[in-house]
Amino acid sequence: MTALLTKCPFCDSNFMLLNTEGKHGECVVCGKKKDFNEDEIRQAESLRDTISETYIGRMEEAFNAKDYAKMAELAEDVANEGISSWYAWFCIGWSDLHEGKVTSAFEDFRLAVLFLDEENFDEFYELTMDAVIESIQTAAEEDKAWGDEETSLVDFTGTLFERYEHLCEGGDFMTDLLLRLDTLADDLDKVSTGGNLIKEIMMLVLDYMSGNTFVSDRQALLYNAKMAVEDIDAMMNILNDDSLPKNTVKVWGPGFVDLLDRFIAMGDRMESEFSEEELLSLCDYWGCEDYLSVFNILQNAFEFHLGFILSNGRNKGIEKKRDKALEDYEKAFRRPLDEGLSAEEEGDVEFDQICPDCGKYLKADDTGLMRCECGFKGRIVTEDIMNLPENVPQLISMGVKALDESDSGMLNNLGERILEFEPENWKGFMFLAESCILDGEIPEAVMLYSQAAEHIPEKDADAYADRVSYQLGRVFSGMTDPEQHMSAVFLPVLFETISNSPAKDKGIQLRIIDALGDARYDDSNTAFGATVVIAPTFTFEVLHHTGLNYQRDMCARLVKVLDSIEAGMNDLKKDPNNLKDEVVTFVKTNRDLFMHIIAGIDERTKGLGDERKGYLAGYWGANMDRYQKIIEQLTEAFAYDDDVAYKPNSNTILKSKHIIDCYLDAYMDAEKEQ
Repeated sequence: MTALLTKCPFCDSNFMLLNTEGKHGECVVCGKKKDFNEDEIRQAESLRDTISETYIGRMEEAFNAKDYAKMAELAEDVANEGISSWYAWFCIGWSDLHEGKVTSAFEDFRLAVLFLDEENFDEFYELTMDAVIESIQTAAEEDKAWGDEETSLVDFTGTLFERYEHLCEGGDFMTDLLLRLDTLADDLDKVSTGGNLIKEIMMLVLDYMSGNTFVSDRQALLYNAKMAVEDIDAMMNILNDDSLPKNTVKVWGPGFVDLLDRFIAMGDRMESEFSEEELLSLCDYWGCEDYLSVFNILQNAFEFHLGFILSNGRNKGIEKKRDKALEDYEKAFRRPLDEGLSAEEEGDVEFDQICPDCGKYLKADDTGLMRCECGFKGRIVTEDIMNLPENVPQLISMGVKALDESDSGMLNNLGERILEFEPENWKGFMFLAESCILDGEIPEAVMLYSQAAEHIPEKDADAYADRVSYQLGRVFSGMTDPEQHMSAVFLPVLFETISNSPAKDKGIQLRIIDALGDARYDDSNTAFGATVVIAPTFTFEVLHHTGLNYQRDMCARLVKVLDSIEAGMNDLKKDPNNLKDEVVTFVKTNRDLFMHIIAGIDERTKGLGDERKGYLAGYWGANMDRYQKIIEQLTEAFAYDDDVAYKPNSNTILKSKHIIDCYLDAYMDAEKEQ
């Protein structure tokens, strides 16, 4: 196909994509179609040549000079003109990459492919590959996310491969990209950059697995990804600087290599059991059926694995969820080959959703609640939503009544209805969160509370804080379902959002801790649920509050929580959950360390007035880069082996106390800098 852009007679944009061989065009903007005659095609081609002559030379000059400002200026003009040149659209994409607009960049690169001929394929391929690698490397060095949740390379990769498969000798673009990202290990000069690169590699892996369901293609990409992660991890350990906490470095690379090995083993099993023709048939099947719901199970597995890594392998509950999600994804993905099922064979029943945990088809009850035998619970809006008013104040009034009646289904419908009319109304998010709390969907509730925090007005900050601190204090002090323990992984996101909202000074985090301290723990499962809140809360609070008085008070409150948990464990007669020993070790170890922090603060601030303490807090508040580094070192004190029973004078405890002393000494050294 020979393609070019010309003016659309319907919307007046310059984005009518014309196929000069078929003599028909379709507007990229308005979607309307038009047939062209020979004269119109000649005019369009003449205009294309004129525009190219006007801009290409200047774009090439800006690209060679790496003049980003000039290119950005040219890119806007050229895009609006609708230029039909692969080089021009590459340059526009290159400019978007530099500005961090990654999703837009790959839309530009896809347009470039439409105007690309075989003669220029190698040049375009290498220019694009170099631009993408440089962009990923720059984002990693600047500690920024490369793309966003909308970013995907799959469509661009597919377009390039479908049109020029015979020229893609090294496989498709993404597989080749991961192979070349391995070379960045040689240029690594900072551990945190390596950690960011590994994160981006894993995002690329998930992106690829979301859009390419041919197992053999996946295997090639996964092997390249594993090699890149291993080489980057090796260099991170050689550099061994303080830009990432040591315990994070220890688990980050190996943790993701382990996940990649699991993905590879999954593919190996399928390649050994099925022929290439069968695997291609599976690929075709998922091209027509609802693969997204199946892929959601894999996304859950990835999130569980990330939580397991960040817990330093301590959270056994989230590890089990990870393992189950991987198993369920494999079953759901290969089900058409194992059972020969097709959409027609499902019968006349209309299912509302595929279970994101195990892949089974689910039907909601009359209230909109879905329950799966694997333990998953979810909720969809019911037809009753159409009977709700369109008046937001009236909907909010109905929501207050639904809260009093603990009506989860109504709260869900009301939340969705409010956000339909006012997408940034914080009460819409709150009603959805409250519905999730009632349904036992704690991670979802935490994230919805976070979304609500983004939109609360100043006048409602107290009401927001009261509700969130009450609900989360109650939830985390009374978890009866071990599957919910991983909910604490989402707390840092909530806390960070709150810290940038009008509720930042409402003491939500400490109020949650106080609720845990006032609770009773009559089984080890509930006690374990309370312990998982302590680490993310402590880490967040010491990082965001530089005052020693505040840190001492927080540690004292955490000790009260640990005392309450220990009292429950001392009275425990039976332990069907088999978690008591782990909980007791955690309690004794952490209480010893928190008491050491309290004693260390008292010793170092004896005779120090509030004015001097205020100076220290202000000094570190003004030097956050340095403060963050000493806090990262402090967290190393809590990265102990929790499988080892607590002993007061063990090397583990003494090492952790030494780290705490180093933190406090470094903190007090600000006195010398006055």
